[in-house]
Amino acid sequence: MTQRPTFGLAEGLLLATALVWGTSYAVVKDAVMLYPVLGYLALRFCLTALLLAPTLRGAGRRAWRPGVPTGLLLLAIFLSETFGVALTSASNAAFLISLCVALTPFAEWWLLGQRPEARALGAAGLAVV
Repeated sequence: MTQRPTFGLAEGLLLATALVWGTSYAVVKDAVMLYPVLGYLALRFCLTALLLAPTLRGAGRRAWRPGVPTGLLLLAIFLSETFGVALTSASNAAFLISLCVALTPFAEWWLLGQRPEARALGAAGLAVV
């Protein structure tokens, strides 16, 4: 049986994502100092829609049913996050939003009834404290 490497491609990609995501708070902070939050988000969502439009080719109305509620949820998240970044420091916003990672096992337990492993609960509890 082959042993999986301790730090592989998946972990490297997640680390790269964390680096990009972490720097985005400072970029958003600068952007909303120069441009209104709602305008910034409209531009961001419109550019994303244009870039992702080719992936909907052939999906037609099937894409609307899951897409609209998911889009509205993302809009609520981005409104809260972007107004939050505009009203506090970028590092404070990044810290507070990153708590969602520590709260995820508890949300999974509450919403899906799937009790996480004791190790995950312990790590999440420690992170919250």
